[in-house]
Amino acid sequence: MRLSGIFFVSAWVLFFTAGCGADGKQSPSDAGLDAAEAGFEGGMDSDADTDSDSDSDNDSDSDSDSDAGPGGSMGPGTDNEYDPDPSNSDGVDTDDDGWLVLDEEALVLKYLWIANSADGTVSKIDTEEVLEVGRYAVGLAEDRSDPSRTSVDLIGDVFIANRNTDYGTLGPSSITKIAAENERCVDRNGNSSIETSSGTDVLARSTGTSVPEGRSTDECVLWTRGFDSLDPDPLDANYGCYGMRGVAATAETGTNFEYNGHVWIGCYGWNDGVDVLGGRAVYKLNGNTGDVMEQYQFSGCHPYGFLLDKDDRLWISCRDGWGWSADEGVAWMDTDNGSDTFMPDEPGLDDGPNPYGIALDSDGHVWITKYDGYIVRYTPGSNQNLDNGTWEFLKVTDNFRGIAVDKDGFVWAIDTTGDSVIYLINPAEFPEDTAIVDSFYLGDDDVDGGVVHAHNGVGVAIDFDGNVWGVSRNGGDDNGYATRLEVDRSGSLPAVVAKDIVPVGKEPYSYSDMIGYHLRNFTTKEGWYRQRFEVCPGQSTRWEEISWDIETPADTSVILRARTADYTGDLPSAVWHMVAEIPPDTSPKDLPADLPEGHYIAIEIRMYTEQDGVTPRVGPINFTYECTTDLE
Repeated sequence: MRLSGIFFVSAWVLFFTAGCGADGKQSPSDAGLDAAEAGFEGGMDSDADTDSDSDSDNDSDSDSDSDAGPGGSMGPGTDNEYDPDPSNSDGVDTDDDGWLVLDEEALVLKYLWIANSADGTVSKIDTEEVLEVGRYAVGLAEDRSDPSRTSVDLIGDVFIANRNTDYGTLGPSSITKIAAENERCVDRNGNSSIETSSGTDVLARSTGTSVPEGRSTDECVLWTRGFDSLDPDPLDANYGCYGMRGVAATAETGTNFEYNGHVWIGCYGWNDGVDVLGGRAVYKLNGNTGDVMEQYQFSGCHPYGFLLDKDDRLWISCRDGWGWSADEGVAWMDTDNGSDTFMPDEPGLDDGPNPYGIALDSDGHVWITKYDGYIVRYTPGSNQNLDNGTWEFLKVTDNFRGIAVDKDGFVWAIDTTGDSVIYLINPAEFPEDTAIVDSFYLGDDDVDGGVVHAHNGVGVAIDFDGNVWGVSRNGGDDNGYATRLEVDRSGSLPAVVAKDIVPVGKEPYSYSDMIGYHLRNFTTKEGWYRQRFEVCPGQSTRWEEISWDIETPADTSVILRARTADYTGDLPSAVWHMVAEIPPDTSPKDLPADLPEGHYIAIEIRMYTEQDGVTPRVGPINFTYECTTDLE
């Protein structure tokens, strides 16, 4: 018996801009199936059974059944209208006609990751609850960690650069990866439970049993890769990295669009005026294993901070240590071949280059904070090397470190002179003095009956609710702080309306893309939604043909994938099959010949755009199928 039914599926949306071709699109993290109704990305359904296959591509799969019964249909005009929410989608919504569209307001990453340098730990802050929900030991050992920059990938997992630096002395560095959700953690002891941190508790470092001695036993700490001959699992002897600082997660997928984000790291490698092993080195590491994929050497830059732009260029803040030299400034690297271009010095600055923080906006401007209190904007030139652009600068305070740009283009930079203060800069007025809109102290005179003295500001980040976070290093025996400035964006200028403070570990030192806001807003723009269907009660099903009503304006595309199983418990481990890439594929289309029969079919729709304000639209999807053998 051959039947036909109309099914509507939606897309899992993440907002980014780079890597939207066949080799650059990102897949959602799969989070596991509940026996009755599947959960989605991030394990938001607390009752969902999880499938964590650490030997796979690090997907942890999830599909949702929105009460679509046998033989049912979904989409506009049916009994099963689209209803995307954080449990079944990310970055998508429906338009007035009920069609799926990209919606950047639906992005759901919510964790801020702060490196506590003096503790050798990283704090995980829930930006919605304004609460520390985890703390993790990182690095190869407590005395060989010194974490600094953090970079969050497209699904919220984090890479941590461990400098292993006692100022004046550089040791071999390492990098650690931590899963944001339990569904992506690894049950190393096989007890069907994930042992991981909660609140401020830190799980002990290993004494050398199932985990190499000195490393974290937390099962959400996925791996640590050391550039050190003492590492039990060392890299090739030709690799070296001292003073690792630059770190930037990528937006990439594997050949079958499985999630496969990697990471770029930069080795400062400057010790007392001399380059050490791995000095100026830059590596691309496999995000699933930490193995080296590519290795380059900067020609004139000691990397201090990294950011990727929408064209997959790696922008670098270059510093030369405390003895400033001509090698300070801004550079970019072509990630296809490793060639780097050093921008010419900013004209008219008496204090020299002296860069620190780096940020990019949606128009491609490069924003830099200078340690001597300047904010600088570089507009890249039109030539191939981008080095014939224009510099603009504004002296604001004595010292700056971190900087971030929000989706509206406003710039937030943190003063590190004494008290931690964040300045708000209006780009429309820059570089005039009138660009300085306001400044905000990050401490408070009355927090739970006490006084919070926030000083030595280091990092600044934007969360997905548009609020601004500042990191205060403090120092000595005092813990540092993460301060949230609640921002009202209803007017022509942002207005800070409230302040919340979260204590973290000692000497926090993060000023990178520590929430993933930059990657998901300025690097690539994507979205997803998944749906599970059944059409043959009590029987397996041969899925034969698919047709669709999908609109893809210029610079947009849609990917359809499918997997099948006779039983819901088998669906998470089923292999995804590419169904269609639109364009160039046209409707209708035969389903892959190697797609197995299965009572259930899970459909994944992913939507991409390379232009702000332009989105594909997904309408009804129709399958033809044949009911086959009876199931027991």
